[in-house]
Amino acid sequence: PKSGSFFQIRRLDGTIIEKSTSLGERELPFQAGEHRTHFKTILLAGTSVRVVNFQIPKNRQSNDKEKGLLTKHKRDGLVIQCAEIIQEQITVIWNYGLVLAISIFFVMTTSASGAFFIARKALMPVKEISATVGRISESNLSERISVKNTPSELSALSASFNRTFDRLENSFKQIGRAHV
Repeated sequence: PKSGSFFQIRRLDGTIIEKSTSLGERELPFQAGEHRTHFKTILLAGTSVRVVNFQIPKNRQSNDKEKGLLTKHKRDGLVIQCAEIIQEQITVIWNYGLVLAISIFFVMTTSASGAFFIARKALMPVKEISATVGRISESNLSERISVKNTPSELSALSASFNRTFDRLENSFKQIGRAHV
């Protein structure tokens, strides 16, 4: 009686022939016209239950005395309904979904942090070049951008800036000598 499994045998018209003691006074739902095997999740006394209906046709032949023909009664047969409590499986699925959501959040947070760190490290030489260029003025034309420890992609840019500052410094020196 305390089993988590239930069964019920019905006629095709829905009349119950037999049912398990675990159902007690309850019944598994039945819809007339269910003539195929199908699964359904239902609530039975507030508990999630998975039900499967199996139709077992009974092809009984009888003589139709008036016409003298053999006919088959398609309305004869049984429907066996089996059900099982699936609360544990639902709990497992919910827990899996929760763990998956937390894992995805953790992976995304870690990925975003890693991407931020990598981008910051990759842009550090650009920041240093920008700071050096910002410090150079007409009174400080001898300062140059350090080319060592600069990535190869930026070393050509740094060398080009340094050549430009060399020409600019030379131009300022020539102007200064012309006015003396």
